[in-house]
Amino acid sequence: MTNSEIQLIDNAICIVVEWQLKVYNNVKGMRDIPSSLGARHVTGKAYLVPPKTNAGRRVIPLPESLAVELGRYIKGTGRTNSDDLVFVQADGTPLNRMIETRAWKKALNRVGLPDDYVPHSARHTAATAMAQLGMSDKVRESIMGHSDISVTNRVYTHVGTADASKAINGVETLLALEPGFDEPCFHVG
Repeated sequence: MTNSEIQLIDNAICIVVEWQLKVYNNVKGMRDIPSSLGARHVTGKAYLVPPKTNAGRRVIPLPESLAVELGRYIKGTGRTNSDDLVFVQADGTPLNRMIETRAWKKALNRVGLPDDYVPHSARHTAATAMAQLGMSDKVRESIMGHSDISVTNRVYTHVGTADASKAINGVETLLALEPGFDEPCFHVG
């Protein structure tokens, strides 16, 4: 993510996903990458490329507390130019998967969670939490960067016993059934 992807939209600090970092191990330079891809060289074999689908280009509003912390972090790094990567190694090079995974495991340990969760599991957690909060399908689809809500629902959203229990209790309330009674409070027919 670059600083230019952090924008104020409708009074909310948002991440506007326009780029993803891609490492091309088999290229020698920009001439080996199709110009139609619109890649931007970062360093070494690292390039910024547009997301693979149009749905991948999306706006993700940040919670206010996270936006404040992100702003403090960026100011503290001194990397405030619009094209600067937000998260980098001490030498300014992009983070790699090994470093991200190590930091993720440290964070999990700090909050008392087992370290066998992978960073990608946060997408599942986010999709599930958004569903539990009752967000509309269109909003969840947009935030997740999917072109079809079925991917969000089928792959990323998980239903637990508490969710099923809440739904069943909602049906009970809707039908005006009182616990312990066999008959509904209305008559059909």
